[in-house]
Amino acid sequence: MKFRVLYSCILLLFIFRIADCKAEWQSQSYSTMGTNIYVEVYHPSADVRSRAIKAVLDEMERINSTYSTYIQSSELSQLNLRAAKLAKLALQDSESPNEGVLVSQELFELLRLSQQISALTDGAFDVTYASVGYLYSYPDQQRPNEKQIESLLDAVDYQHITLDQDNLHVSFKHPNVKIDLGGIAKGFAVDNSIDLLKKLGIANALITAGGDTRLL
Repeated sequence: MKFRVLYSCILLLFIFRIADCKAEWQSQSYSTMGTNIYVEVYHPSADVRSRAIKAVLDEMERINSTYSTYIQSSELSQLNLRAAKLAKLALQDSESPNEGVLVSQELFELLRLSQQISALTDGAFDVTYASVGYLYSYPDQQRPNEKQIESLLDAVDYQHITLDQDNLHVSFKHPNVKIDLGGIAKGFAVDNSIDLLKKLGIANALITAGGDTRLL
């Protein structure tokens, strides 16, 4: 009888311990950047867990609002618009200087990293794919015709982007260039979010954004 009572107590303690561990994990899903975001964090404090998840979702939304080409007011959309206009003016008038567009340090570093990856992959990775890619719309089953592709294809070349480190200026050598950071922004957002979690004292976590995943 004593053995049964002891066994029951141990079993109950084990069950409660498992429940305790589960209670210290918290997760949330969220949609932004055209994909699903999933965050899971571990911490004894419910307040810290909630603040950690909010910090991640806020960062994801910040990245989306800054670099989405679907948001006209985003920094990337404005760069595409203004740099293309300056490139067109320089093409029409050889005496018109194309000093480029002033961008944030963060966007500049993202573009520099993108160019480095483009060079390493011999152009297989190229953020200027959007020069043609913007005409595709998978939800609407829309794609450009061959004539449109042919007319814009020469704008797809990462070397059309000029980066002025001293002034943080970005300029285009071709008036039809468009940049889309969809191939790198989600991974960048995940990396930033992991850093935020570390600062909040989170030692165990998972963050995924459309396949770009990191673990603590």
